[in-house]
Amino acid sequence: MGSTAPSPPVADGDAPLRLPLGLGLRPRRPTALLDAGFEVVRFRFFTVIAVVLVIQLPLVVLPSLVSTFAALDRARQFVEPQSEPIAAGGFNLYATDVGVWGWVTVVGGLLSVALAGVALTHLLTSWSVGRDPGVGETLGVVARRLPVVLAAWLMAIPIRVLGAAVCGVGLLFAVAWLFVVSPVIASEPVGPWRAIKRSFHLTGRRLGPVLGLVCMVAIVAGILEAVVDGIAAAVSAGEDVSTLVVLLVTIGSLLVTLGLTALHGAWSALAYLDLRVRVEGLDLLLAAPAELDPTPRRWAPA
Repeated sequence: MGSTAPSPPVADGDAPLRLPLGLGLRPRRPTALLDAGFEVVRFRFFTVIAVVLVIQLPLVVLPSLVSTFAALDRARQFVEPQSEPIAAGGFNLYATDVGVWGWVTVVGGLLSVALAGVALTHLLTSWSVGRDPGVGETLGVVARRLPVVLAAWLMAIPIRVLGAAVCGVGLLFAVAWLFVVSPVIASEPVGPWRAIKRSFHLTGRRLGPVLGLVCMVAIVAGILEAVVDGIAAAVSAGEDVSTLVVLLVTIGSLLVTLGLTALHGAWSALAYLDLRVRVEGLDLLLAAPAELDPTPRRWAPA
């Protein structure tokens, strides 16, 4: 007797959700994961950008604008402003006032990357089983998991610091080991410490490819970062820079950061699913007929 083939996933409204070929659950090389990140953002562009923008508004956008207006106010009072790019979440934000609000932007950028990982993982895992969640549902998942993300983010700081202390090279390994903490928090009912341990377990099984992906992500971010820094330096070198030009540069850098944050969330989500497929056979579990697995769409490991 032949077994019945599993029916295709059905989205809300009983309409099949057709994923692009590149987003199906299957093993991918690091270069393919990098390409798939762009495809994730394109697939539901407005949903992805809207979710990440809401996350970044209080954490990055508002502090950066306050910092810029503070610098403009100082310039009007003939106080020479600082004009240094500051790092936020691995990406450079142009800020002319490195003060309290500048550091708020730095911390907010780092945290927004972690929260974007939760949001993009919820979207990608939902698409994989035929659901198409909207902005409200996705932000609700982020809000519910926010305490766990905050705790895990704080717990991971000593790990990153220790990695940076090991000749700087150790930071690369620390980032790789922690690369799927947010996806774990989004998909599995775990606390902050267990999420970190789970990320170490998954990435440790395929540390080489994850390191390769992290390096490529850093290169892509570095190229865009250099472009933004170059424009910022050219603007700040002028003797008479108008308020409008400074605001346009700030908004442009924020848009770049928005796109990179969305991509970073997509890359971490894709890496998590790739690891689950390779290490735990997640694709086979989700495709199993109900007769073989009564809970075929369970994301948390047994």
